[in-house]
Amino acid sequence: MLTTFKATYLRWTDLNPPCPPQPSRRWIDLVLFLVLFGAGLFQSLHFVGWMDPALAIEKNARNVWFDSDFNRVTTLESDRGGRQTRSNIHPLFSTVAFPPIAAIRVAFGLPARAAIQIFHSLVAGLWTGLFFLLLRRLGCRRPDSVIFTLIAGTSAAAVFGMWSPETFALGSLSMFPALFLAARDETPTVIQQVVAQVAGLSVTISNWGAAALLTLVSETRRRMVIVFAGTIVAFLALCFVQSRLFYDARIPLAGVVSGNTAFLFMPESGGFLACSRTFLFHGMIAPEISWLSNFRMPDFPLFSFQASRLFSGPVTGWTATVLWTALLGMGIAAFPRIDNVKVKTVLGGMALAQFTLHIAYGRETFLYSLHYVPLLVLI
Repeated sequence: MLTTFKATYLRWTDLNPPCPPQPSRRWIDLVLFLVLFGAGLFQSLHFVGWMDPALAIEKNARNVWFDSDFNRVTTLESDRGGRQTRSNIHPLFSTVAFPPIAAIRVAFGLPARAAIQIFHSLVAGLWTGLFFLLLRRLGCRRPDSVIFTLIAGTSAAAVFGMWSPETFALGSLSMFPALFLAARDETPTVIQQVVAQVAGLSVTISNWGAAALLTLVSETRRRMVIVFAGTIVAFLALCFVQSRLFYDARIPLAGVVSGNTAFLFMPESGGFLACSRTFLFHGMIAPEISWLSNFRMPDFPLFSFQASRLFSGPVTGWTATVLWTALLGMGIAAFPRIDNVKVKTVLGGMALAQFTLHIAYGRETFLYSLHYVPLLVLI
């Protein structure tokens, strides 16, 4: 019987040879990347028109937009001699942002403000396109990847923050290398992990956690020591280069504890419930804006979501909040069934770390939403 079956199978395969391998369709992903890059770019250029120039120029208006530091950041991005007062927390931000902005100014003869707007819009486009590719690398189907990229790209975090002259869009991008490497089946090389760790440290030191978790879950103890040692050497070398380019640059981590204890458990944050509400919901669905008094500039009230209630926005916001709650709940319920241990560790560990950090730190949780909303969408 087996002989008869084998002969029949061989005759069938002679008449019906196996289908040749299908050509790669990665060009479709490339096209979609470019389309989504353009969408993020033009959305950011559109929204940047909302901002009153005084928010970036006037020092006393620096906290108006969700407690941001527009004036301080634009100074770092456009003035090589500007005060590097936060380079201990944003160690290589000036090195990342200043050269491309200077190149845009020289190439197109633009003033600093216009060049900064173009730079942050390009970052927004790159973020949008790479988020799509990250979803594809994680195994999502092409239509699903487009849909979830649009969800992230139209979140409150993106609409209110992606275009703004702040560190958070670049800080969000700094976690992408670790997430891309975690999504691969192969163990990342030492060099790849060092690059991912330096990227995580470069803009916001807390975002280094994604690459650190990747190394902890991927490597033996001996190789961990090699990766972390290589990271320290490469990072300090780049910091030394930055100190030659920007004379006021501070030593990374110097004074981090003493300079930031005042921002821990601030009464203005509203406590655990207010921070949790903003973290889980307001970063995705914008509630009604609260207008707070501003003693520095009474003509500029402070924008805030911190005290805004759920379902306080328009009817469309109510519907979106219900749908987002259901979507996030299903994602959290399904999360333990992820097969890839690296993805589960890096994504889950980083989301938990961001939640813990922003329950304790800062007065306006929404300010940091570009760091955690992408993680929630991926979940």
